[in-house]
Amino acid sequence: MDTGHPLHAAWGAALVGLMFSYEHGSQGAEIGIGRLSEVGYGPLEPRAWFCYGVLAMRRGDLADAEAAWRRVPRTASDAYPAATCLLWVTHRNTSQAEASFHWVLELAGDLAGDVVHAVLQLGQARAEQGDHAAAREAYETCHRLAGRTGEAMLMEHIRTALGST
Repeated sequence: MDTGHPLHAAWGAALVGLMFSYEHGSQGAEIGIGRLSEVGYGPLEPRAWFCYGVLAMRRGDLADAEAAWRRVPRTASDAYPAATCLLWVTHRNTSQAEASFHWVLELAGDLAGDVVHAVLQLGQARAEQGDHAAAREAYETCHRLAGRTGEAMLMEHIRTALGST
């Protein structure tokens, strides 16, 4: 975390927050992510909450993911569009999600791949819950968002993942 790297430090704080949350719940996550301020990189906390939400989604914990993304303040011009995009997808408003993704690409391009992967994981979580219509919607959104990144490797990864679902 003490590198201050805009992406790696945020992910480091999110991972520490995740580990602390296993023992102390949401308060543990706050402590872990709060370490960014302790090492002088408090402005990265919104990104860390975004990343923490992605980690929660990987675990299939939609409520924890949503709570983390809601913690990202509007003033976080980079993390806010990414968190908002995922909240729109979570609430099945794909047109708003895709509009928000435009801002992710514009303001936080380094988070775009994480957004796409979180949408894929949301689809997987919905499929495991038996909500196949919501899963299909998430997968289709994931495919469209991946295509908008222009990243060939990401698009191929998503195509492969979707082919196995």
